[in-house]
Amino acid sequence: MSSKFLRGMVEADETYIGGKETNKHECRKLKAGRGTIGKTAVIGFRERSGQTKAKVLTSVKKGAIRAAVRGIVASQATLHTDTSRFSWHGRIRTFFSQP
Repeated sequence: MSSKFLRGMVEADETYIGGKETNKHECRKLKAGRGTIGKTAVIGFRERSGQTKAKVLTSVKKGAIRAAVRGIVASQATLHTDTSRFSWHGRIRTFFSQP
C-alpha cells in the first residue's frame, strides 16, 4: 500500500505532453505560438526508494505548482530538481529542504 505523500529523497521534473503541430491535420493546428502551445504540463515525482507519482497541471503558475508539490511530497522530504523553466528552487524553497 502506498503512502499519500512521498518521503525521504524525492526527485521532481516536469514535461509537456502533446503532439507536434506539424503532425496535425490543417483544421486542428493551432495558429499562434510554438513549443508548449497546445500541450499539457505534467510534473513527475519519484522517491529514491522507488515510488512514483505524477500530476497534470491546470496552470504553470507559482500557486498551482506549489499546490501540486504540497499534495504529493511530504514537507520533511528533501526535494531534488533541475534548473527548469519552472524555477522550482525559487518557488518552493521555503517549504522543503534543499541539498
